[in-house]
Amino acid sequence: TPLLEVPQPISVVSRNDMDARGVQSVMDALRYVPGVAVDTYGVEPRGMEWTLMRGFDSNSTSYLVAGLRMATSNWINFQTETYGLERIEVLRGPASVTYGQVEAGGTVHRINKRPSADAPREIEVLTGSYGRKQIAADVGGALNAEGTLLYRVVGLALDTDTQLRFGNGPRGSNERQFIAPSLTWRPSADTSLTIRAEHLRNETKGFSVYVVRNGQNTGLLRGDPDHLRYNHEQSQIGYDLQHRINDTWTFRQNVRHANASVDNRYINQAGAISGSLFPRNIRLGEDSLKQTSLDTHLAADVRTGKLAHTVLLGVDWTDARADYREYHAAPGTTPSLNLDAPVYGVPFPEPDVARTSSRSSTRQLGVYLQDQIRVDERWVITAGGRQDSVTTRGDGRLAG
Repeated sequence: TPLLEVPQPISVVSRNDMDARGVQSVMDALRYVPGVAVDTYGVEPRGMEWTLMRGFDSNSTSYLVAGLRMATSNWINFQTETYGLERIEVLRGPASVTYGQVEAGGTVHRINKRPSADAPREIEVLTGSYGRKQIAADVGGALNAEGTLLYRVVGLALDTDTQLRFGNGPRGSNERQFIAPSLTWRPSADTSLTIRAEHLRNETKGFSVYVVRNGQNTGLLRGDPDHLRYNHEQSQIGYDLQHRINDTWTFRQNVRHANASVDNRYINQAGAISGSLFPRNIRLGEDSLKQTSLDTHLAADVRTGKLAHTVLLGVDWTDARADYREYHAAPGTTPSLNLDAPVYGVPFPEPDVARTSSRSSTRQLGVYLQDQIRVDERWVITAGGRQDSVTTRGDGRLAG
């Protein structure tokens, strides 16, 4: 549908725009989009994407990849490598009729790079502030003379420090590896099947927040560079199938299975500041998430007199299962931080006291119907409805 005929504002951040601005994250890409506020909590080297859309937190329910919504867990938000994106589409305003449970502020759609006959063949080497070293490659094209088999492989490796620094000591760091192969088969002009997979590994060391004393930022990070890490690993595989049945009907199906895991060792405040001593407690969170999603729909173009209808009838289904465990160090065993004479790199105890052990599962099935009606080529009326059924179950293993 042409953007002018959609009764909601849409912004598209293209690949050319991302390249021209040297975008390194989704938050960089969205920085100048109207109605979107990024970096909600300041610097974020771990790869999480904190955004507000028209005041609503869009991080938890409004994250979509190629039309399918991604689940979240305690520490897991599926991450995005922007080098693997063709564009980002930002739809402002309610979109629940089409996509289900999303925030009223809008949705952010990430569109991955896909195979094409004229795909670029490039290798990129990049350096920058804080010792940034990055190499990336994007290779694709046709596998046969007929052009019915197309492929594309996108990859990236990153090693960099961050702006977070522990006194006069070391900085935080981040390492990332990303690979995304895809294959498209077009047996005829009416049928197309694209299979896509990706794997992303992100290891962040030394991520922490600043200590506040008497309402003022002390400039000291409350963690310890030797004991902080955030290891995130995710994989996705799925396919997009499209078949034009006749001049009226088109069938489309998107399927994706995704899983992610996080090993997060972090340090929290453990009470009120006493004099110059900042009490701390080291913790370990182990989180895993698996999600299978499917969207199937039929689209029809029908004309009745002066009315032209584009009808969309579909069903989507998702199954998400999370497993979370959290451990704390025994109270009083984690060394405090002396705010007047901070020392980093000291020994820490092992967080081995179980505080949380839980599993959760969510199954959702939605049926939707939409009709775009063009009246005399002057008016466009969009009407739609949706019915969802959701079942959520949670098991707290410690409490039984």
